[in-house]
Amino acid sequence: MFELHIVKTSIGCTGVLHSARGIRKIIPSCKAKSEIFLRIDESYSLIEHDHDYNSLDDLCLRLVDYLDGCKINFPDTLDTSHATKFQKQVWELTRTIPYGETRSYAWVSEKLGFEKRAVRPVGYALGRNPLPIIIPCHRVIGSNGHLVGFSAGLGLKKYLLNLENIDVEYSS
Repeated sequence: MFELHIVKTSIGCTGVLHSARGIRKIIPSCKAKSEIFLRIDESYSLIEHDHDYNSLDDLCLRLVDYLDGCKINFPDTLDTSHATKFQKQVWELTRTIPYGETRSYAWVSEKLGFEKRAVRPVGYALGRNPLPIIIPCHRVIGSNGHLVGFSAGLGLKKYLLNLENIDVEYSS
């Protein structure tokens, strides 16, 4: 059973899906609550919770604060039981990238022991990241310092980096 929490944030509705194992999925930047449901796999059995600002649980409150520009940590337990071993390695390493800093796909590949050979698989693993913001894949950029790849769109990636006072090249 999965619980879905829907929170209104500065970038629109954000869905937080979690199970007894931990947080499973973050669905950011939706214009309407109904859009969140379109971005969730139909196989989930859901219990839905709407939150107002007086009843947010700790994670939802931290997401709101982060999206309002506050420096926030996300040490939460994650449910990555559906991921491959490689994806988990990439995601765990990406979680160590500090707020306000970026790393390249090549850096991730090298830190995992693949030199630069695994840049594309790293990009693929980050593209499958179900927990943007918590696993801060927006902090991973091209070796040339430009924005590349983000499953929620490059506009949101740039927005998140700007929240952290990171200026990067972006052409829409």
